[in-house]
Amino acid sequence: MNRFIIILSFLSLAFAGCTLTNDGIQKHWWKYGNGFHIGDVLRFDNNSLRNDTIFINNIPTAKIIDKVHGLFGADNEIIIKSFLSSATGTYHEK
Repeated sequence: MNRFIIILSFLSLAFAGCTLTNDGIQKHWWKYGNGFHIGDVLRFDNNSLRNDTIFINNIPTAKIIDKVHGLFGADNEIIIKSFLSSATGTYHEK
């Protein structure tokens, strides 16, 4: 039982720092996966990402509602939601 608790504690600490920040999101490009589509590829430059809001031509278009850190070789993902509808979409870090 103690060994299990030690291993679980170690894994919790190891993955605690595995979060995606806006700075990390802006440094990569993102390929469309499925759902709500605002482009085949997203690159956040020229102030197109402020906080969690995605701007296209200076118009707030979508909000990042989740940031998924891919574990064990899986891609990082961002999940976005349209401001005009409740549609959501997934983009994968490349």
